[in-house]
Amino acid sequence: MTDIIKSIEEVENSFKEIAINYVLIKNFNDREEDFNEILKLIPKKWIIKLNLLIENSKNELKKSIYIDKWYEELLKQGYNVKKFI
Repeated sequence: MTDIIKSIEEVENSFKEIAINYVLIKNFNDREEDFNEILKLIPKKWIIKLNLLIENSKNELKKSIYIDKWYEELLKQGYNVKKFI
């Protein structure tokens, strides 16, 4: 992931804005350590778009219940964050 972030940073001046779409998945990427990793990796000048997983009957993955918590915490940290549910 850090290689991707570095690559984006190298060309970010070519874009009006950079937005990261983050799909929150229960017990997969919605834990506290995942949140802390986002804080380390994503610059505050980028937009973070929080999305819930769209579940279906064949999908073993479940949507996270923490989207509101993440949204509030990212705002407190000074991020431009949008929530899609």
